[in-house]
Amino acid sequence: MSVDQWPHPVVYRSAPTNATHPAHARTQPLLPSTWTTTIYTHDQLDAYFENHHNQRLKKCYASLRPWAYRADLFRLAILHDRGGIWMDFTTELLRPLRVLLPSGASLGLVRERPGFGMDYGVFNAFLAVREPRHPFFAAALEECVTVCLARDYGATPWSITGPELLGRVARDAPRLVRDVTWLRHAPEGGAIETTGEHGHRRVAITKHSDIRRFIPLSNAYIGMWKSRTVFRHSKSKGGLGIRS
Repeated sequence: MSVDQWPHPVVYRSAPTNATHPAHARTQPLLPSTWTTTIYTHDQLDAYFENHHNQRLKKCYASLRPWAYRADLFRLAILHDRGGIWMDFTTELLRPLRVLLPSGASLGLVRERPGFGMDYGVFNAFLAVREPRHPFFAAALEECVTVCLARDYGATPWSITGPELLGRVARDAPRLVRDVTWLRHAPEGGAIETTGEHGHRRVAITKHSDIRRFIPLSNAYIGMWKSRTVFRHSKSKGGLGIRS
């Protein structure tokens, strides 16, 4: 199945308000004609979890103070619930989507570049899944909720909801990603590249210099992680119970 036949052809993004970025208009022609883009505001993220059927997932979301962590959790939840593609607010395609996700792809992930205290990471500025309830996203949500409700800060600011957590899930249970099409975060950062026998080809830009004009507190989570002020509620025991 080619990407233009995916059953839920939607690109999700999020921002504090219902704003758009020039990267969106430049990306749209590189998507199949059936694909649309939906931008979720902070208020809409709150509403999504307020109305979610899973009570422990709602509690996990409510426990997180940084907007970045809440957006991390949202992208995993909506891709698990519906399928489709997540792109960060200023992520811009440079090549048609079919170059990133060739025919037959059902899961698209980006290997994080080395460093930042991570042995193995999955960059979460671009995530793609053909069908809802994929076991990788179910396991990632399970891990997020376990971490959140235990108030576990982990080894890095990306260990709670971000690339280090996703990398742990992929590394510890490789069966969950046996159908993955791997891309990579460029070594210098700020871009996504293809992998494979034909070498590395830049296919997307992930962050523009004007990001703080649209998302002023995009990096506030790092200071909150260092000061141990990420969580706002008391501990709770138990797992999420999401199943693929």
